[in-house]
Amino acid sequence: MTHLARIAALVTNVPLMIQPAKLAVIASILDGRIGIDAAVLPADIAAKAPSAPQSNRYVGQFELNDPHDQRSGRKPYRTTSNGVAIIPVLGSLVNRASYLDAMSGLTSYETLKHHIRLAAADPDVAGIVLDIDSPGGEAVGAFEVADVVAAARSIKPVIASVTGLCCSAAYAIASACTKIVVSPSSVTGSIGVVMLHIDRSRRMDTAGLTPTLIHAGARKVDGHPYGPLTDEVTGHLQAEIDRFQDLFVATVARGRGSRRSPSGIPRRARTSAPTPSTSASPIRSGVLKTSSPSSTERALSPRGSPSAGSRAPSPMSASRCEGRWQIH
Repeated sequence: MTHLARIAALVTNVPLMIQPAKLAVIASILDGRIGIDAAVLPADIAAKAPSAPQSNRYVGQFELNDPHDQRSGRKPYRTTSNGVAIIPVLGSLVNRASYLDAMSGLTSYETLKHHIRLAAADPDVAGIVLDIDSPGGEAVGAFEVADVVAAARSIKPVIASVTGLCCSAAYAIASACTKIVVSPSSVTGSIGVVMLHIDRSRRMDTAGLTPTLIHAGARKVDGHPYGPLTDEVTGHLQAEIDRFQDLFVATVARGRGSRRSPSGIPRRARTSAPTPSTSASPIRSGVLKTSSPSSTERALSPRGSPSAGSRAPSPMSASRCEGRWQIH
């Protein structure tokens, strides 16, 4: 699978919790380019890719796992002098990581869960700050991260510090925090789910290609890109979207609790639009609690210098956060 096809698989025919404007940008980039073999990228691209999007490089430092042993390795998150672990939630969010994800500025739910669990169990960490600037991402996996945040919150404070966007999947995660702190220019919310379907039949006709799908199972090829969606298929896909929307609303309601407005959080109108539109994005600016950057920086007590990123993982590997490679 080429790199572009991997990206296409992440954004088409799957439920997404992401800003419609961001989805429109991704769709425009993919348009007409899936046929390009992205394998022509430099062979050493994985080695040059960053390990993951980085949080504020001027706050905290990567501490040794054992301060008395220089060979013990460093913790995967920065820690301030007063014991605050800073975990970045930056860029588009995906369920599993690969070197392509790191190179593209994505953050994986797999990594987030692992780092939050480590920080919650770290006796040197008094509290956790999620440094959030994300438009959202995949729906699959987001609610499990919120569950991990909720579990960590029962052990020590978990603060969502929004320094830009905190939308859709990112907001689902933030909703489980002890508190959400936003800057005056931050954008939060966008509680909704979207799915992108691309009908490529006319392009196939122009190219003189006629695809044939041979399958077993009544629903096996629902949503295929070689023709328009039927009303029946649209109904099935809408039901899937509604299920994720219900999970989203329940996650936010459980996380924010009494902080909700008296009327609660309404389910968004269900529509099937051919093109994502920015006007449909239910976002609000600075709606929770504002804090000047200086006060946030004072609370975090920055010190130290950034640490170099680690080597990127191989693509599509199993969970990198559990177990280890053994030498035979």
